[in-house]
Amino acid sequence: MQTIRDADQGHLDATRRISGVSTPQIYESDAFGWHGHQIEQLINVNGERTSISTTLILASG
Repeated sequence: MQTIRDADQGHLDATRRISGVSTPQIYESDAFGWHGHQIEQLINVNGERTSISTTLILASG
């Protein structure tokens, strides 16, 4: 019987290094009462940037 772990062994690349950084930032309320959070996520493969995404969450009140 072959397990999922055994099946994946043939597809692993020991030389590939994946790392990620998540940077949150808080925005204080403005004159209209809006405030929020920004989260930037950066993914690197072997030290090279491969993906970046930014999420902005706003709220009023």
